[in-house]
Amino acid sequence: MGTVVKRHTPRKTGQRRSHHAVKQTTVVQTGKTAPRLPHTVNTTTGEYRGRIVKSVAKKAARNTRRLAKKAAK
Repeated sequence: MGTVVKRHTPRKTGQRRSHHAVKQTTVVQTGKTAPRLPHTVNTTTGEYRGRIVKSVAKKAARNTRRLAKKAAK
């Protein structure tokens, strides 16, 4: 068997592994609703950065129709 040609020193291994640590998740606290992840639409209000970008009422109506159809089967 041959010799390993390119070995990594313990220092290089440690430098690579220094970025493998698990980081704590950032959570955004808003006064109106529950905490949420950053850069995501608020699912209860449909707001992102103070503007309504998603119709929550429309989706709720669709879900009720879907559940009614499923219950009818």
